[in-house]
Amino acid sequence: MGVVSGAWASAFQCQSTKISAQRERIFVDTDRCPIKLACEDVRPKGVRKAVRSEMRAYRLSNTGCPRRINRRCAVTGQAWLVLTGVLVFSFDSGELTRKEYERLAGVWSFALVEVEGKKQPDVPFATNKMILSKDGSYVVVQGPRVTRGTLKLDPARDPKHYDPSITTGRLKGLTVPGIYELNGDTLRLCFPLRSKERPAALASKPGSGLMLQVFQREKQDVKEALVEAGRLELTGTWQAVSYSLDGNKAPDEDMKKIKLSIDSEGKTAALRDGQVFIASTTRIDPARDPMTIDVTFTEGEARGRTALGIYKIEDDVLTICRTAPGKARPTEFSSRPGSGQTLMAYKREKAKTK
Repeated sequence: MGVVSGAWASAFQCQSTKISAQRERIFVDTDRCPIKLACEDVRPKGVRKAVRSEMRAYRLSNTGCPRRINRRCAVTGQAWLVLTGVLVFSFDSGELTRKEYERLAGVWSFALVEVEGKKQPDVPFATNKMILSKDGSYVVVQGPRVTRGTLKLDPARDPKHYDPSITTGRLKGLTVPGIYELNGDTLRLCFPLRSKERPAALASKPGSGLMLQVFQREKQDVKEALVEAGRLELTGTWQAVSYSLDGNKAPDEDMKKIKLSIDSEGKTAALRDGQVFIASTTRIDPARDPMTIDVTFTEGEARGRTALGIYKIEDDVLTICRTAPGKARPTEFSSRPGSGQTLMAYKREKAKTK
């Protein structure tokens, strides 16, 4: 405790309020001293207790530093150096993390996957990739399955922490404690398969319960890859579940007759009893929040006009909210009286097996 007492006592040493202006002391309210607050926030519990004890002792012994809140004490230059160090450390940590997200941003192919030391079959990049964005969001494409999530990094740790949280699909809400290493255009990740214990090293051995993934950076543009993944996610046949225009909901019986077909290029066809009554082309931007969709009608009353909308896919339910052509894009998924917004929901139909 001697080291703690000596170093921190000097940092909090107070002098009388009648100090000459030439000494250039900076005055702050004793009980709201930023050094006190900062150190109480960042120091371990035992050290915080020691610091508080030292401060009480100095208040009692130093009659030149009154304890009343409306009186002031001088903080020495040494104390301000302590505070500056705390603030700089906090800033540097945040800046380091921000730069790390930028370093990781890109499109990555699966170069190697090992499960408990056993190498898994190779997969083609065209249908299997990981897309990392600068904002910490990610998309993993594995064949027809698209998984979205958010990523929390801590590059100050050793090994560095990599914690993905899944936000879509059957594993929605799951966070996995992982570690990573980025070396040039090679990214290595390691995760536990069954436990919540973070791996200690980037390795997967028999019986370890760990999975090792090695990714190689590809030249594909992030936005291009996100649109490609978005197209894949939308492709299929969707059964209408609900439809509401200006808050007026269509009968459920009518919904049973309507389906929406979307192909890999974004062309859509709305069918009633198997007959096309509206067709369109679409332009999507999955990088936006919420994701946007522009619908240009090629058949129907609005042919040649474009309606702006937003969309989301949750638990195989596609929800689209759009306005009439020429109107501003919606900012939320709703359809209230007088809003001019159409809210539609569709359930994905399972692909027919041959």
